[in-house]
Amino acid sequence: MATYTSSQSGNFSAASTWNNSGPPGDGDSFNVSSGHTVTIDSGITVPTNGYNDSNVYGILQSQSNTANTLRMNGRLTVQGGGTLHLRAKAKLQVKGTSSQNHGVWIENAAGADLVMEGSDGMPSTTTTSAHSIHDSYITVSSASD
Repeated sequence: MATYTSSQSGNFSAASTWNNSGPPGDGDSFNVSSGHTVTIDSGITVPTNGYNDSNVYGILQSQSNTANTLRMNGRLTVQGGGTLHLRAKAKLQVKGTSSQNHGVWIENAAGADLVMEGSDGMPSTTTTSAHSIHDSYITVSSASD
């Protein structure tokens, strides 16, 4: 399988993002270069098995408010200076056998960031004001949730 490296910022599904040689397909690896922002857009074709080991040195983000899936069959490593930003409605699926390494790896390096937003509708309770760790009571705006 091939390895694709971003040559500019753009949509994941756009060939121009990958030096007119992409986009990556099933079993391929990809690298988001430092200084580039690659957006997992609605034009992406979700691979059957997933992308192989890939790296994020720049920013890999999901399209805002769009249900897109990034399927990995290997490691997705966020390197120093890189950011993986999955917005609400985005899905990250990890496939593979137990004899191999799979998942999202965040390097212990300066500026390696993971941002995951959600909108699952879970009930929540908020406080009415700031509280200290030793407070005996915490006042809430509503105790119904």
